[in-house]
Amino acid sequence: MNLTVSSRTVRRKLRESGLKSVFALKRPFINKINKKKRFEFAKKYANMPLDFWKKLLWSDESKFELFGQKRRSRVWRKPGEALKEVNIQKAVKHGGGNIMVWGCFAWSGIGNLARIEGIMTAEGYIDILCENLEESILKLDLENNFIFQQDNDLKHKAKKTTAFFKSNKVKLLEWPPQSPDLNPIENLWAYLDGNVDKTNVSDKTSYYAALQKAWEEIDPEYLKKLVESMPRRLEAVLKAKGGHTKY
Repeated sequence: MNLTVSSRTVRRKLRESGLKSVFALKRPFINKINKKKRFEFAKKYANMPLDFWKKLLWSDESKFELFGQKRRSRVWRKPGEALKEVNIQKAVKHGGGNIMVWGCFAWSGIGNLARIEGIMTAEGYIDILCENLEESILKLDLENNFIFQQDNDLKHKAKKTTAFFKSNKVKLLEWPPQSPDLNPIENLWAYLDGNVDKTNVSDKTSYYAALQKAWEEIDPEYLKKLVESMPRRLEAVLKAKGGHTKY
């Protein structure tokens, strides 16, 4: 018996069963080992006072789209099931984009924003740090006991980079893998992207200038709220047993 069912009928039946079509959330793939590392990190730092997080200098690289975003996938799911593995579109960091930048911030304000030309190597990362780290520390009036945060990108963990931090006596926060949800600078990138004025942007040079302007105009109170969110982020990781969170 051959039956033909229209796509409209399928969508209607899915809606009747309590499902609705939404864009899949983009989250990095987290294996069991990394889930455990995330859980242990959250357990270790969950009760740290705000003064601890005020000492951190958060850093990251990000790409910004000049001509729009990549297509997102839609999924059918029930309310409250956004973070189920089947409803998540796995993403690889730095996918797509036109301009790549490095930036940092702390409780006390924004640090430098630096443009990255081409593919950044460990040597290129060290150059970025040499040109921007000390200047950012002075700008933010961070004490000598500040702690530097970075993710586990290969160039961040390279021997040359490790030697740089050691020779400059920079204290690092041991960071769990696959954890952009724990890094508030990820929210700052989204905030920056949403507030940049593209009115007079026609090329990469003018776009970077617009990004710099928007960066300098970031509300200091927003930065404080990001840092204050750390206990909630850690609690979310604990509840998810190291899995995906809403952040």
